[in-house]
Amino acid sequence: MKTLILILVLCLMPLALFAQTQTATWALTWQDTNTTHQGFNIERRLGQTGTFAKIGTSGPTVKAYNDVIANDPGNTTYCYRVAAYNTAGQSPYSNIACGTSPVVTVPPVNPPTGVTVAVTVTVTTQSAVPAAAAAAPQKAKGK
Repeated sequence: MKTLILILVLCLMPLALFAQTQTATWALTWQDTNTTHQGFNIERRLGQTGTFAKIGTSGPTVKAYNDVIANDPGNTTYCYRVAAYNTAGQSPYSNIACGTSPVVTVPPVNPPTGVTVAVTVTVTTQSAVPAAAAAAPQKAKGK
């Protein structure tokens, strides 16, 4: 009787968990209702109730601003406001505009590497001669 044992081992190199980051670009636009301004101050706050902080300025003829937030985790709300300014001071703030960044999940782009296969084969054989016959003493012939 022959016994064939086949052991298949699939080894994957440890896979690093792919960290995913996203960059959110917020495009702000506004209408210019001033004629004596020198530019605009742009402010942002985190969430509906955070504190506003100045994130940029634009020139007097620019009515748009792109706020690029690297490593945005998604599902994050940012609110913006704009004010015109000149040498005499700043106008009152605009209305507050808010938005929430989406969570975007993408599949890993790199395939697994280092895939190996190891096969172990064990063969067991048994003698065809019965155990009693194999153990019996043999008589010498021809004497």
